[in-house]
Amino acid sequence: MINTPKLQFERIDETVSRTGTSKSTLYDQISKGLFPPPIKLGRRASGWLHHETDLLIAARASGMLESELILLVSELVQQRSNYLNNLRSRESPQ
Repeated sequence: MINTPKLQFERIDETVSRTGTSKSTLYDQISKGLFPPPIKLGRRASGWLHHETDLLIAARASGMLESELILLVSELVQQRSNYLNNLRSRESPQ
C-alpha cells in the first residue's frame, strides 16, 4: 500500500505566509528550482500542495543546502506525476 499524504491545496497568500517570504521571492525560488511550481486549479487560480510546503519548511529549518533543496523539489514534482499516473492506471479498464 502506498502511503500518500492528505492532498490539500493552499493559495499563494497562505504559502508566502507559511514560508515567511514575499511573492517575488517565492517565484524567484521556483525559477531556481528551490520551490515546486504551482498547480493550476482553474483558469485564474493556482495553488501549492500543503504537505510540499511543510517538507520544504522542515528542510530549510534543518539547514539543507540549496543543492539538496533542488533535489528535494525535483523529487516532489516527480511524485506529483507518479501520483497522477497511479490514478490513471486504476481508472483504465483491465
